Amino acid sequence: MALPALVDPDEAAGYVAATGVDALGVAVGTSHAMLARDTVLDLALIARLRAAVPVPLVLHGSSGVPDEGLAAAVEHGMTKINVATRLNKAFTAAVRARLAADPPSGRPAPLRLRRPRRGRRRGRPPAGGHRRGPPTR
Repeated sequence: MALPALVDPDEAAGYVAATGVDALGVAVGTSHAMLARDTVLDLALIARLRAAVPVPLVLHGSSGVPDEGLAAAVEHGMTKINVATRLNKAFTAAVRARLAADPPSGRPAPLRLRRPRRGRRRGRPPAGGHRRGPPTR
């Protein structure tokens, strides 16, 4: 498996200056949808990025990082930690457990979508004709 590409602090500083972003998601050893919690972050790179850019740093793919690694990332300058894969797995497991414990009875109610009404809309003249004066109510 190839190692993830890491962000260069000088390029990050140039990007922030050119775009005016409010926060910067940085590649420091993670990737999205990581399932095993064995990722090792480049903490020295996080510290160099923190010194190079004036905006908060965001860590994506954090579900693959052990808790100690996340704490160390914050200590080195990471500001926001995203852990969507972990949250999604926990949510899905809880829903499946609930449904297994108490299966739904019967069929779900049908989803009824309202279609937009066709024809004349309030405040517009009838097709082919023109109204004179202020609109009537």
